[in-house]
Amino acid sequence: MAAADAADITLDGLKGAVLPLVCRSLSQPVSLNLPIGIYSPATLPLQDVSSTDNPTVNLFDIIPEYTSEIDFGALERGFLEANRSCNMALLPPPFGFKGDLPRDTKIQIFLYPARPGVYYIVKHFVCSSKCKPILFKQGVYGQAQSYRWRSSDAKIGKKIIQYVLENLGGRQLKMFDLVSHTTPRNSSGKFEDKDDDEIDRGFDFIQNEGPRSCTEMAQLRWMTKNLKAPTSPIYQWPHSLVEKALRNIATDGALAKKEFAWPIPLTEKYYHKWLLDILEKIWNFDQSAFLMLGEAEAGKSPLGRSVLMAQVRHNQHRFKARGTPCIRCTAEIDFLRGEPGSVIMGDFLDDTTLSNLSVKTLKYFLDVGLYESMVWARWGATKWVQNEPRAAADNIYDEDKLPKDLDFVPSVPFAAFWDSIKSAFTSEASRAHADAILKRTAILLNSKTHVYYRPAGINQDPVQRFAINRAEYLTDAGKELFGKYLDGEREFAADFEDEVRREQTWVDRIMTRRKEERKPDFKKRKEVREALFGRENDVPREVHVKREFPAEEAAFFKKAKTWSHELRNTATGTIDLDSPERSTTAFSRISVNVSRVPIVPSTESVGIPSASSSAIPNAVMPELEEFIDTELAEEADFIEEMGDQMDIAGEKEYMKIDVHSSRYGKEHEESALLIFLYMASSEAWQNPHGKTTQKSRKEKEKWGRSVQMFLNKGPLALIKLLTKDGILQKPTKCPHCASASVGPLKYCKQWNGYVYRCSKRACHCRIWPHSFHPIFYHSKGKGSDLNMQASVLFCATIGIPQVSTHLLFDVDAKAVARIYNNLEIARAKFVRRQEKAIVYGGWCDVEADEVDLGKGFLDDTAGQKKGVTTAWEQWGGLVERGRPESLRLFRLNPAATKARAPGPGPIRKRDWKPIAHKHLLGRRVILHTDGARAYKMKLDKVIHCNVVHKQKKKIVRGKVTWEKPHYTKVYDLKLPDGQKLTVKSGTQIIDRCWRHLRDHLRYTPRKPGNPILERKIRSAQWLYWNRNKNLWAKTGEMLRTL
Repeated sequence: MAAADAADITLDGLKGAVLPLVCRSLSQPVSLNLPIGIYSPATLPLQDVSSTDNPTVNLFDIIPEYTSEIDFGALERGFLEANRSCNMALLPPPFGFKGDLPRDTKIQIFLYPARPGVYYIVKHFVCSSKCKPILFKQGVYGQAQSYRWRSSDAKIGKKIIQYVLENLGGRQLKMFDLVSHTTPRNSSGKFEDKDDDEIDRGFDFIQNEGPRSCTEMAQLRWMTKNLKAPTSPIYQWPHSLVEKALRNIATDGALAKKEFAWPIPLTEKYYHKWLLDILEKIWNFDQSAFLMLGEAEAGKSPLGRSVLMAQVRHNQHRFKARGTPCIRCTAEIDFLRGEPGSVIMGDFLDDTTLSNLSVKTLKYFLDVGLYESMVWARWGATKWVQNEPRAAADNIYDEDKLPKDLDFVPSVPFAAFWDSIKSAFTSEASRAHADAILKRTAILLNSKTHVYYRPAGINQDPVQRFAINRAEYLTDAGKELFGKYLDGEREFAADFEDEVRREQTWVDRIMTRRKEERKPDFKKRKEVREALFGRENDVPREVHVKREFPAEEAAFFKKAKTWSHELRNTATGTIDLDSPERSTTAFSRISVNVSRVPIVPSTESVGIPSASSSAIPNAVMPELEEFIDTELAEEADFIEEMGDQMDIAGEKEYMKIDVHSSRYGKEHEESALLIFLYMASSEAWQNPHGKTTQKSRKEKEKWGRSVQMFLNKGPLALIKLLTKDGILQKPTKCPHCASASVGPLKYCKQWNGYVYRCSKRACHCRIWPHSFHPIFYHSKGKGSDLNMQASVLFCATIGIPQVSTHLLFDVDAKAVARIYNNLEIARAKFVRRQEKAIVYGGWCDVEADEVDLGKGFLDDTAGQKKGVTTAWEQWGGLVERGRPESLRLFRLNPAATKARAPGPGPIRKRDWKPIAHKHLLGRRVILHTDGARAYKMKLDKVIHCNVVHKQKKKIVRGKVTWEKPHYTKVYDLKLPDGQKLTVKSGTQIIDRCWRHLRDHLRYTPRKPGNPILERKIRSAQWLYWNRNKNLWAKTGEMLRTL
């Protein structure tokens, strides 16, 4: 058969070919040798991978001309093992991959015979998560390529790829297969044992084939026939489930559908710049609704959808919401019923008539900041949640009420604006109702000559406007894309993802500004800045008429204007004008001393006026004085506290203004206080040297697993879930004979459960999925079933105390203790193995310290000094700042002490020397320690910075005083390559490690040498490594390596 021409292959044609097919995963790899198919490698829908491309899951390694001899037997064996263990290194070159791919990545290999002895090799990598193209390009043997066509439906793209690859012909090693709607092999079993793919295929079958109408018992007939047909994807499904699915299909026509694929982001490419500037001034859509009024054909419908999609995308990141952002568009509130709202689902009343809505309904719809709002709707109720974006569009307004003269004036009185739009609302609305609506709504009105915009709020401020005739919101590119959307084309532009990133960067900047404005002290801070530096971006609210000045004043203003122009055009140098003398309260007159507050403004004279200068309004001064008296002390204390407790210092100068200077008097002190207040409130903290510590919010974490999930799962579904999470692993060889492989998981009536079985005839032993497991066990009795053990393990992982877990499940305490102890043993074993791979270097900041964890009496005091009866459990540690997984712990051998000794003392040199030589010597490390003498040992390529945690005794005026210790100290370092660094020394990071360790050992016996104590220390070390991470997923990764 002749190969198809590349010009004849289109996306629409392939869509029609694969629509009735289903792409399923094969349980075992398949090897086929087929004749040449209808497609050739040149017609594959692929393109070269660029380092700037977005991450994707379908990647290809193309080797056009391969002439070496191929051992197909070895290739098939390597293909089987590579997909079974997800390790591409098991394949012989060049059929494998030279780098690392995401876990659970599958590979398919297609060998197309170009001519005798020459093969065109196509390797298809299917990643479990998106892989970055730059990493994939580094590991391929040939040319890195990716799928060329984008589609709103990922399943269609997956089926197209598999369809063209299978139709190449030649020798094929596959992990996936295209089939028609047929029943899977195990669909005749229980519904509870079906996997997710089978359930999805069943619901897709109902969605595509099920009748929408129940007239003449159409749905009942269809359901009865398919539930009894062995070839049906819903064979033996529960009647109630299928009936509910059909009922949902029938009622879908009466509800507003969710729109996930909106192709027009809110960027300058698709919307005019002046419109985005207006939206930036009124954007507050996490607390207020968006109302568009005015002339038709301006683009209100696409603008409303783009604004809502931009806000819900931001909400998904802000609230860490699960799901896909979407919008619902309708003209009636009734069609929004049936599903409660969400912060990632925007509701848009497009082309509606607001005057038909009651005031109560309209207020509830527009109140975005309300915790929960609900209104009555026909056949049900409509419910919205807090921060759910909402918008509405209507054409009703009264143009005759708007001012006709002075088109150049940038604002109009509020009364005229309200008179023009009040006809859009119900006539029953009173003035109080109008204020309630305006408080909740940001309004955009487009007339024939202007675009009016007003942020949400209750005030009588003039309404700003932008002069433009017959405003159109969309650019030419936006109109073209919106036209395609109206024609039914749902394809995205090639740069869609890049435009979405630009949109979200813009929205994040706006929302950050809004959050700052909502702070209670924002108004006072703004007044301080305006007093010091004048207003910024102030929009005039009144029209100023030009005045005629007397001749003297006109000459004075002309001279000032000339001086201003020359000052602006001259960066440096002398200005040849009679400039007035500088104020005596210049900034250069204030004394400056070196200290710990980072300052942005230059220390040169900038002429900032004092508190008594006319540049600061008298009305502001009382509030400034009150603010300085009450708030400045707290700000200064905060900065002092941060100066002593910050982990890492920046590479900036540290300065402090001496505000208590009697040399210049009261007015200079007030001026210095104002400047200090500005610097304290400015965003002057820059990126520090090293890595910053990550903060955790435990109350916002979600792992996707729960105790109810484990308890409610069926046996087979639970085993598949735990295997997917890595808690269980299928044995590669029989653990009894250690020579043969095991078969697939099957149900055994004799054992009443799912087991593996050895394939060796002389063995044929059955193996439980959790036999020989590091944590789980198998025995008879209450508390031994796998559901209970998985639930107990989950409780142990999230940190529920062992003494409370057996009460939670009503099981034997020993069964719970066994799971907890096995988990600690597994963690300790994993830590000892992985700790060897920790390496420090690159002039990173490493903290070292020691801690005392317990003490006990010596069993044998022979050879000890008199009175020495106490032994100590002392451990040391190393950790790199900003990298918790770099924590390394080592047990020390401290000297025995007397019974009343407070501790064994600091680390000794004989303990520190082998550790330092092994892990730090020659590694290019900045070491931070306390004042112990052992740490002062000289090491090559190690810069030592220490702080002394000891009070200093001083005599002041004949009296003994004690100076508090300083736990941090700033060092200016010069590296061997000439680079200069400013670092803040201290041991706060590793001190937090010790606090975490003591919390974990709260109820543990502390006798020195106790193996239980060491095991729990290693378990706490594993927890510190994985802080702020999904501990259940990390437990699965740990068990995969054991």
